[in-house]
Amino acid sequence: MTSTDSFSSNNASGVTRRRFLSGATGLAVTAAGATLEPQTAAAAVSPARRPIRLARKGRTAYRIYHGAAEGLVVRQAAEELASYLHGITSATFDIVSADEPPADTSTLLVVGRANPLTTATRIDFTGLGEDGFALRTTGSTVFIAGAHPRGTLYGAYWVLDRLLGVRWFAADATTIPHAVTLDVASDKLNGDHVPRFRYRQILAGSGSDPAYRQHNLLNGARGWDDGQIDAPPAPASINTWSPYWPADPFGGNFHVMVPDQSLWAGGQLQCMAPKTRSMAADSLIKTLKERMARGEDPSFGFEQQDAGWTPDAASRAFADQHGGALSAPVLDLVNDVVSRVRKQVPQARLSTQAYLFSFPPPTGIAPADGVVMTIAPIEANFAESHFTGSNQKSGGHIRDWCGIAKDVVLWDYVTNFSCYIQPFPDWWTVADSIRGLARYPAAQGYLGQSAWDARGSEFVNLRVWVLSRLLWEPHLDVDPLIREFLKGYYGPASSLIYLYMRLMRESVNRSKSGLTLYDSVKAEFLNFDTMRHADVLMARASDTVRRHPDFAKRVQALRLGVDYVVLMRSNEYLRIAAERGIDWDPDRDNRLERFKAEISAAGLTRYREGRGTPEELLTLVTNMSAPADPSIINDDSSQITYTGAWQVSAGRSLGDHNDDVHYTLTTGDSATITFTGTGIDYYAPKHDDTSSAQVTLDGVDKGEYAARSSDGTYQPRTVIYGVRNLPAGQHTLAVANVGNAAFFTVDGFKIIT
Repeated sequence: MTSTDSFSSNNASGVTRRRFLSGATGLAVTAAGATLEPQTAAAAVSPARRPIRLARKGRTAYRIYHGAAEGLVVRQAAEELASYLHGITSATFDIVSADEPPADTSTLLVVGRANPLTTATRIDFTGLGEDGFALRTTGSTVFIAGAHPRGTLYGAYWVLDRLLGVRWFAADATTIPHAVTLDVASDKLNGDHVPRFRYRQILAGSGSDPAYRQHNLLNGARGWDDGQIDAPPAPASINTWSPYWPADPFGGNFHVMVPDQSLWAGGQLQCMAPKTRSMAADSLIKTLKERMARGEDPSFGFEQQDAGWTPDAASRAFADQHGGALSAPVLDLVNDVVSRVRKQVPQARLSTQAYLFSFPPPTGIAPADGVVMTIAPIEANFAESHFTGSNQKSGGHIRDWCGIAKDVVLWDYVTNFSCYIQPFPDWWTVADSIRGLARYPAAQGYLGQSAWDARGSEFVNLRVWVLSRLLWEPHLDVDPLIREFLKGYYGPASSLIYLYMRLMRESVNRSKSGLTLYDSVKAEFLNFDTMRHADVLMARASDTVRRHPDFAKRVQALRLGVDYVVLMRSNEYLRIAAERGIDWDPDRDNRLERFKAEISAAGLTRYREGRGTPEELLTLVTNMSAPADPSIINDDSSQITYTGAWQVSAGRSLGDHNDDVHYTLTTGDSATITFTGTGIDYYAPKHDDTSSAQVTLDGVDKGEYAARSSDGTYQPRTVIYGVRNLPAGQHTLAVANVGNAAFFTVDGFKIIT
């Protein structure tokens, strides 16, 4: 049976997308796909470079053929080829689905391996894995086939992207070149392509869109279905993902798999207890059998809680026998559990973590077969490669894990979790880390965690797109990739944005302060000189694209991070400018209005991990950028006497006066100020975990005053207690911790004269 269908560019994947067409009258797409060059007159070319002409002037002799027995994924590959080839050439590439090929096979694009033509090529599929694919030509016939249907799908996307110039920069930003003549050199259509990393996922931004992930050869889907992220479901035609990195949980499940709390210890488990092991094995066997009954792979995570560990005596003793590493009892537990599980589920695979307390590897013990180690260098300096400079110790741990484990996935971090929109200049060094990781054969997977629970974070789509290419080919030079993305995504503003990126990167290098996952807005590299220059570059970039609505919106979204820093530090920057005699104005009111529009342009849903709505962000920057009130006596003033176990929290970026507070956790601790005047205000933040104040004025008890916010939001610089019309003269005010919440704070006092 034979069926022939025509496909237009509107039904490539069942998802509506905006496509940007670049016109090229009289041009031919070259084999590299990155540029459009004039079609030259006939000239002598080597057989390997012999061009295969796919279309000319809106016409093609080619049809796309696949076997009738192929499933949805291979059929999707054929449909995507037909759709995008039509978009490039305006020609209609009919699809033929049949057991036997058409009589004329000389002008066929053959997709998949379940057909007699691909069988006759005798392609060796054994080394291609699930994602690799073979490209072949026989005469003018072109073959695209993977050992696995997903490999065939990736082969089609590779041809469209790497060879023909289609670019899926973001879920809503696709570029399709236009060519009157479409030639491809035959040597580009011959060869095997296998990704360096078997598992590839970037947890953020367009990475949540299943069609985008597949277009960019990202085969990981772990975590997208946990309900915290607005990730669209995958159509059946592309719902094929790698099971290499075992599925859920996404954040630790020791206590779920071992619910008997008598077996818990110090935040984790009694790892050496026989009952812990038997209960964990029983729970995992049940879970895996349920997964298999649903047609899912027999893999799951058995991972520590996302917390520290004070180990029980037996676990501590076992660690001491293996280099003192707390990973040793965890690994011994997991090894024992996987061996028990495999007696009932022979193909079972479990993942476990080397993270926080378990990050240093043990001596004298190695992960068993069926255990995938997830290595998470959360405390690294992300201004450098994971394997150089200040990261040499943590890089050594990664190297040693790769030396003792057969299967390793690196859980990397590619954003600032304290503020997703704050500049995080890791754009070149993350590539260095991936290249370093690629040296170790055991390293077979990579997860880059960005703003996983939010939309609209800083440079998120650039990271996803660039890293998707590096995870397939780590040897690629990252700088041209960055430039290509900027040009495709930001258009005429790309060169200015590139200068901005270089500026921020050089500021990090000069500051020597590094990059951590929780840098505050007070980070040294975000200094006045750098941000003043960044502000100018962003203004110029915005002006450059003002007549291009799509590019303008993207630049506006990116500018959000610069305006955030300037607003948050505006009072400090004003003081520095005055000290240097520089005429600088933060233009606060206009910048705040622009900031609101930038939040909308970015589609920001959350600005920090676990909390932080756009509304809270706007309140924060409004408070922080408010002109400083010189009449407020800051909490660090010598006029204030603190009694008890007080501590200081500075660089909080929460809107507190002078960005700091004094706090205590001890009931009865007090702060006292003696002043001359007719009134006074006591300032402290209100929150959901702040204790009430017991107020005493001139030795007279004035009662308790609440400091807890009614809606649980953080409300800085709040007057908790105020008094007026006192007799002119000297007075003494004391505020003490009632102890009905965790924190009691002092932000400052304002004397009324």
